[in-house]
Amino acid sequence: MSRGSFFGQNNESPLITDRVQWAASTMGNFAKITGVGEDLQADPETVLADLLADLMHWCDAQKTNRHLGGTVDFQSALKRAHDHYKHEFAKEG
Repeated sequence: MSRGSFFGQNNESPLITDRVQWAASTMGNFAKITGVGEDLQADPETVLADLLADLMHWCDAQKTNRHLGGTVDFQSALKRAHDHYKHEFAKEG
């Protein structure tokens, strides 16, 4: 799915509420497939930490994926995500 498919018909950027909904869906799906659904309500930070750790493992695994044009550096992606977050918050905040 291309990034453009997230945008409305007028090429409007998604709202923060849209982004929160996507994140909640991701967290819910992760909790469901890993069997920690109850933990998501009781301890969402631990579930988030588990997801982030698994994403780190995924990035490491991409280093051996010869079909990928390059490696995926988690720290670089995390910095980029933080920059996006700051920009989105400043824009809509």
